Amino acid sequence: MLTKFKRKELERLSFTEDEIDLIMKYQRKLPILANNDGIDGFCVNVEDLWEQLEIKNRFDKWIKGRIKSYKFHKNTDFITIVQKCPIGTTTGFKEVLEYQVTIDMAKQLAMIEKTDIGLLARRYFILMEKAVKRNADWWTIRNPQREHYKPLCEALSENIRRNCGRFGDDYDFAREANILNVIATGSKAQSIRNYIGVEVNELTRDRLEKEINQKIDFLQRQDIICLGMNMPIVERIKFLISAFDITYPDAQPIKSYLNRADLEGARRQLIDDLSS
Repeated sequence: MLTKFKRKELERLSFTEDEIDLIMKYQRKLPILANNDGIDGFCVNVEDLWEQLEIKNRFDKWIKGRIKSYKFHKNTDFITIVQKCPIGTTTGFKEVLEYQVTIDMAKQLAMIEKTDIGLLARRYFILMEKAVKRNADWWTIRNPQREHYKPLCEALSENIRRNCGRFGDDYDFAREANILNVIATGSKAQSIRNYIGVEVNELTRDRLEKEINQKIDFLQRQDIICLGMNMPIVERIKFLISAFDITYPDAQPIKSYLNRADLEGARRQLIDDLSS
């Protein structure tokens, strides 16, 4: 479960620089969502929000007043949890009432204050809600893609065994991944890593946008079938290019300064290299 987003994760989720700056700044100051997997439910500790909104009234008086004035409903907009907190250095405890509220209630509470920090808080919650949902959507693509990579390697290894009398190794698997990278993006993995700034201990595809991972996953599934049919490598690549272009006719290179002609040129170079 994510409790904070890193800048590189927000970039991958297609937020603007302004939105990223706001999230990065205020997720350190405003409440961390208690449960951000699906963003539903009671996910904001409202006392943290009260503190960051710089409310002058005492917390318990403020929250009770807001609940009464704006008709927030228990178990719909908020829940209360009794927490036992230690008293000083003694062994005693006191009971403290903690309020957990929905993100919609948190946005309303922030907006009610009509201050700059209140407006920023509301915008922050809206952006965090989008970030959590986009991230969940991203993983619905990334997880199957991860799962399909192992069968792809197995299919490739079996294909090599049938044709060369040996099993596939890491070099073979990396070459196959690069074939799919070039077909989908116009670039090999290392070039992609350099372009988007992937760190040494990161997987390249963990930094790619959802649409690119989706395209690569499509190619992985098609490639498994082609390998099982024992297609010669150049014929297989030409088939994958055709299938990809039918499915994604408007695909462009991953590098923003390249165009469709560059993508097609990279593919031709790939075929030429493997034909020689």
